[in-house]
Amino acid sequence: MMTEIVRARTALTPYFNDVAERTAYHFKRHVIQSSIYGVDIESGAVEIAKLRLWLSLVVDEDDVQQIKPLPNLDYKIVVGNSLLGFPFKSQRVPKIEKLKADYFDETDHDKKKRLKREIDSELSQAFAASKGSLGYEVTFDFQIYFSEVFRTNEGFDVIIANPPYVRQETIKHIKPALKPIYECFTGTADLLVYFYERAVKLLTPGGNIAFITSNKFYRAGYGEKLRGFLARELTLDRLIDFGDAPVFEAIAYASILTGVRAPPPADAAALGYTWEKKMPFDRIAQIVPERGQMIRQDELKPDGWRLESPTTHRLLEKLRSAGKPLGEYVKEQIYFGIKTGLNEAFIVDRAIRDRLIREHKSSAEVLKPFLRGRDVKRWRTEFAEQYLIKFESSENKTHPWSGKSEREAETVFCRDISSNTRPISGVSFRFEEAWGPRKILLGTAVVRLLARVREAKSPLSRYLRAPVLGLG
Repeated sequence: MMTEIVRARTALTPYFNDVAERTAYHFKRHVIQSSIYGVDIESGAVEIAKLRLWLSLVVDEDDVQQIKPLPNLDYKIVVGNSLLGFPFKSQRVPKIEKLKADYFDETDHDKKKRLKREIDSELSQAFAASKGSLGYEVTFDFQIYFSEVFRTNEGFDVIIANPPYVRQETIKHIKPALKPIYECFTGTADLLVYFYERAVKLLTPGGNIAFITSNKFYRAGYGEKLRGFLARELTLDRLIDFGDAPVFEAIAYASILTGVRAPPPADAAALGYTWEKKMPFDRIAQIVPERGQMIRQDELKPDGWRLESPTTHRLLEKLRSAGKPLGEYVKEQIYFGIKTGLNEAFIVDRAIRDRLIREHKSSAEVLKPFLRGRDVKRWRTEFAEQYLIKFESSENKTHPWSGKSEREAETVFCRDISSNTRPISGVSFRFEEAWGPRKILLGTAVVRLLARVREAKSPLSRYLRAPVLGLG
């Protein structure tokens, strides 16, 4: 982004008489001071971003005489939770804003310390009422930290983000706080849903958004509200669905969305493209316009986004009107499929499966071939040699420990497993954390399961009380 701004301003330089400060260095410094802001919940990411901005100032500069001391970026690139803001106005904002402006260029060590102390104190007092009024502590808010943006511009002109892909099971502790804030909230929504809504609402009218996220919200039930929200609030520009192509290491099933915060006109259309595996990623700028197709925005329905041609959309509509949907056929009894509660404990590869069976033949009874969603393709499956330790939950099968309290279930489970598996020489497992100092001899597959649960620091009771392998 900085490169594009500097390039555009440099191109205009011949039209100005006074060009003394129209150098790449001055443009970069002005961009950092007036245009770029950043937030991340991880302090390490924030420090890396600051370092990259500082390096960008000096890396291409030949005239070291004009280089000033590095600016203070503590209140430009900050550590914070982007999703939980402070919904009340603070009278301290004007003072905080002035102190930040003084702090940015301050080079005197003692003055910097004094200014930072004052700013932190004002911020702390601005958020002091959050715990009592909201029920949770707030330490960051866009309109307080970056108040100048909203005072002069009603929001950001551009928001670029790569939100973390965090599944809804791991954010249960913040769902009560998210629910009253987000109109796209659903109990099963992944974290990216809230980042999208937050970003759109932080844009100034006519502002641009560019997101790299998982494509799960295109079709998942939890994405229905978000799909309607994005199609209503944005005029979409590009939608790129990478499917299972290995584009980014940190994101499974990546996608890119760009658009403008403006009500879409009746004829609005976005350039859509589903990535073909054979295509080289370094040619993305050429491939998408060449091979993509225009998709009418009014065809991106809340019930699911499909990056297909108008002809395909019409065919799908014809099929829907003539046929019977699967959901209706099974009387809406469509479930989530197998949920293990901890895939690392219950799913193993072929090598481990074979070794377990060699060591103990009875392991074959509980090791079943397993297909993930990514292994099921159109008209075929691609078995990835994954195997499931099939240990059914009490919701699907009655066990001796079913219906008992947590403590009773643990005791009965130990006794039952110990008496129904043959002891193996040298195989033992000590469960001091969950059951106290007692030793249990188990079949190899179950030993592995318990050991991996223990490594994950999750008590086995978690899998006894909730479905271990439940359909629905």
